Amino acid sequence: MEWKPGIGPGIVDKKIISGPDTRESGEHFLMGIAKMGVGVKSPPHRHHYPQVFVILEGTGRAIIEGSEYKIGQGSILRLLHYEEHTIINDGPGELTLMEVRVFSSPRNKEEVDAEVARMEAMRKAKASGQSA
Repeated sequence: MEWKPGIGPGIVDKKIISGPDTRESGEHFLMGIAKMGVGVKSPPHRHHYPQVFVILEGTGRAIIEGSEYKIGQGSILRLLHYEEHTIINDGPGELTLMEVRVFSSPRNKEEVDAEVARMEAMRKAKASGQSA
């Protein structure tokens, strides 16, 4: 898998478990790696599924439902259904994290395809400076 533009400027991500295999099997999760440049802040956002982040490298802050937490290598963040969150890299180097999305029920190919299409549309809108 290749690096693609992430949820905002200065963020790239790569899906580790995704794509055709996940679509065909209807897996219950998706896993990826994201990298954030120095000074980068993800836009505040929410998802309709839980997420787990493991900070692999770097330091920064996470703001979850208005509460702020310092994060660094080894930190684990658990985001429950629909919590607003943003990640900020305020460290001296790149911030790298692993993301796991956990889907609460078995997903069929159509659901996975719809989620992938929605995420791609959001990425394209962000890249062109529009809001999704």
